[in-house]
Amino acid sequence: MPFCPKCRAEYIEGVEECPDCQVLLVDELPPKEETEYVEMVELEKVPDEVSGVMMKGILVNNGIDAVLKAAKIPWYDGIASTWSTYYWGVLLVPEDELERSRKILDEYLKSLENDENDDETKC
Repeated sequence: MPFCPKCRAEYIEGVEECPDCQVLLVDELPPKEETEYVEMVELEKVPDEVSGVMMKGILVNNGIDAVLKAAKIPWYDGIASTWSTYYWGVLLVPEDELERSRKILDEYLKSLENDENDDETKC
């Protein structure tokens, strides 16, 4: 029996192409790819979207798959998903990258403080 390699449907003999996926059928299905789940943990609460996007970009540029999760309900004009939320959202990273992510983010935040101090001494 032929199979569709994309949707994995089985067809009767004589059918050569999957009518849904429009790909040629194969005699044997390839092994199913196993999904790898990654435990994401909170790295930082972010005060606003711009700060969160910048922090995420720094981590992504360093090879860390960061996720920015808003604490607001979309399309409800900024209503928080919980009444106790005082921040815009959270930055999540893979659990095994937490320590490295913390170091990268701390270096970035420290560089911002140094820039502010340099600006104040110039005035």
